[in-house]
Amino acid sequence: MIFILSSAKTMNFKQQGRVVKSQSVFGKETAKIASAIRMFSSDELAALLKVNSKMAQLNHLRFQEWIWPHKADVALQAVLAYDGTAFQGLNAATLTDANLAFAQKHMRILSALYGVLRPMDLIMPYRLEMQTPVWVGPVKNLYNYWNTMIAKSIEIELKSMNNHFLVNLASEEYSKAVIPHLRADINVINIIFKENRNGKLVNVTVHTKFARGLMARFIIENRITNSSDLEAFDMEGYRFDLRSSGKNTKTFIRG
Repeated sequence: MIFILSSAKTMNFKQQGRVVKSQSVFGKETAKIASAIRMFSSDELAALLKVNSKMAQLNHLRFQEWIWPHKADVALQAVLAYDGTAFQGLNAATLTDANLAFAQKHMRILSALYGVLRPMDLIMPYRLEMQTPVWVGPVKNLYNYWNTMIAKSIEIELKSMNNHFLVNLASEEYSKAVIPHLRADINVINIIFKENRNGKLVNVTVHTKFARGLMARFIIENRITNSSDLEAFDMEGYRFDLRSSGKNTKTFIRG
């Protein structure tokens, strides 16, 4: 079983890295994207990334300094570097080395720049979203650029595990770069989190993001490789709800 999580815009490279390090599988493909973005001026990046001038200047500098393969003194393991809400829920800095070894095999982080990352893959600071309309050579956007590459990579890994389950903890922006390209025999389990507000089930985005990270931690700490075992998840007051779930959906409700 593999579970996928979206990368985050927010990063923290001040964290202490771990001894185990790896390089991402799509280094050459990532380098092409970095080269394309390196051609933009700071003002052009501000428009492309929809950020202010200060953030645009920072990322212009980042892409000018981007090198491959990554060196440990200017890079950090992905699972530690990302610092968005989901990764705060995961809190990877407190995971044991044994937990991270399990995550390295079963967790995949979807990235606009790197395609797909293992937790211990080194990354450098960057700002780029999957929906950013950037041309890479003759290809007009990142969805078309990555095309089937991410899906095929995951399929190969699932085959090596003799397993066909993919647990989707990623946002729609990122999961649609993978799931539509998967073979029909891959069983995708979508995880849904809801809040019960006066009898009405609602989605609270920030809570959903945090819960995705909690679920990722739950999978790692409990060494889950069977999708049915996900139903035991009960962190932060969430409970599996059979009535709201389906063949390819597991819904968790709190409140």
